[in-house]
Amino acid sequence: MKKLKCLCALLLTAVLIIGLTPAVFAAQPSEKVTVYFSKSNIYSIDGTFSFSNPGLFTSVSYSTSGMVGSAANNKVYMYSADKATATVGVTVTVSPSAKEGDSCTITFEYETSDVNGNMTAGKESKTVTVSIPKPPANTDTNTNTNTNTGGNTANNNTAPAEQSAAVKADTTELQQQIAIAEGLKRTDYTSDSWKAVNDTLYEARLLLESTEQAKVDSCADALAQAIKGLVKMDFSKLKAAIEAAKPLTTDNEIGQKVLELSDALKDSVAKLASTNQAEVDAAAEKLDGLAKEVQTLLDGLTGSQIVEVEKTVEVEVEPKSPFCNITAHKVWPVLFFVSLAINIALVTLIVLFVVRKKRARVDTTPLVDYDIGDDEPDNNLF
Repeated sequence: MKKLKCLCALLLTAVLIIGLTPAVFAAQPSEKVTVYFSKSNIYSIDGTFSFSNPGLFTSVSYSTSGMVGSAANNKVYMYSADKATATVGVTVTVSPSAKEGDSCTITFEYETSDVNGNMTAGKESKTVTVSIPKPPANTDTNTNTNTNTGGNTANNNTAPAEQSAAVKADTTELQQQIAIAEGLKRTDYTSDSWKAVNDTLYEARLLLESTEQAKVDSCADALAQAIKGLVKMDFSKLKAAIEAAKPLTTDNEIGQKVLELSDALKDSVAKLASTNQAEVDAAAEKLDGLAKEVQTLLDGLTGSQIVEVEKTVEVEVEPKSPFCNITAHKVWPVLFFVSLAINIALVTLIVLFVVRKKRARVDTTPLVDYDIGDDEPDNNLF
């Protein structure tokens, strides 16, 4: 029940700050006051601030969160790839010479756009009034009542009713976490993780003037945890696919065949501002697949061109000798002459061998006179 009451109080405060009906902030001379204007579920916002009594303030500054963009010189432009909540803080310093009853109405007039960047019809406006109220009455009164009857003196000291306003909570840690969150770049993180930071940041700003220390401390811790839970966007796959696809689009011979790839490349480059990780990964996969398909097509075209060139050369080249111009056919004459030379050499060797053999068979024994009678014994010798 207690949490429900706190939530209702928080919602009521938010309505006072960003509702369509004017909200009034009390301030004292030289005091610094910050008011916030917020618009949810939009893709972009373009607006202008105006002041009914700008002389009431010695300085005016702006801060933005929830979207990419800036606010300066009374003009605001913020945008996002997905639906988000745009918040603009206006910090004013009241002039030291401001008097009781002085006031200034701050009006924010703006237009929002749809997902295609088309501005919605008509302008909207929100207002906040900063006024100088009456100074608080002095409740510290001492009333002495003297009576002449009996010299009885009644000293009636009226104590302060409740030391006026409650003590403001210490928001040092809360302000530190707010400063950290406001210094982050929204496009560096996924939309889901950033939403937790954006929602908690909005609540933290509303508690900067709170007197409830426990609520301030709890919000500071919640904002720190939301910042710690931020998930960085990973564009490595998409960037690699883009770099791989770029060379293919520079070849003029491809022409219309890479039109689909070119469109996918443009879409992928646009996705570098996305905060949806699934969407980024899908774009990377699609682009990488198209790049591979086109590369395969190019390889096929290159092979066909080589075959055609080979056929053309084979037909157009004229014979430069009486023999066939086919290299394989020119080998046969060479083989013929080599074979002929070998055969002649073999025949020569055979002839030489036969002649030499024949010469080896001739009887070279010398001839002598021989008579049969020579074999009979000579009797005259005895």
